[in-house]
Amino acid sequence: MRKWLLILITVVMLPMVAFSQEKSDEQHKEDMWREIESWKVAFFTHELRITSEEAVLFWPLYNDMTWQIQKLHWEKRKLRKSLFNNGDKPTEEQCKEVLKKILELDKKRDELKYTSYKKMSEVIPASKLLRLEDVEEHFRQKLFDYLRKRSQKNPPEMPSMH
Repeated sequence: MRKWLLILITVVMLPMVAFSQEKSDEQHKEDMWREIESWKVAFFTHELRITSEEAVLFWPLYNDMTWQIQKLHWEKRKLRKSLFNNGDKPTEEQCKEVLKKILELDKKRDELKYTSYKKMSEVIPASKLLRLEDVEEHFRQKLFDYLRKRSQKNPPEMPSMH
């Protein structure tokens, strides 16, 4: 009787334990994302020497632009996956159609970037805006280095801004 009770309790509790672990992993990802985002703001602000007055106007524009660009990137990725993930070899016509859609998304990205840079040029000096892409690349490199090192036994702290 005790054996059956133990089995019943295990069967009932196992999904709850698994769900709580999954939630904990999801919470960890969200915490990590927030940490990276705050580091990004600090890094960009320092590297571009953005004042607090500029930051109030710059960050909403920049965040909107990067979010919209990310959505376009996800659309392109989805298109490619849909073409090659079904196991069948796509026809040339299907490939042409997907390529056309991808090029249209790239055009939207370029137009979005153009209008966003125009808006941002009204809130921060052009000298700072011209450095934005270099700072983005520098940040990505530091982040990749950090994430690569993080997989080691003793992960490092978030890197410094310099």
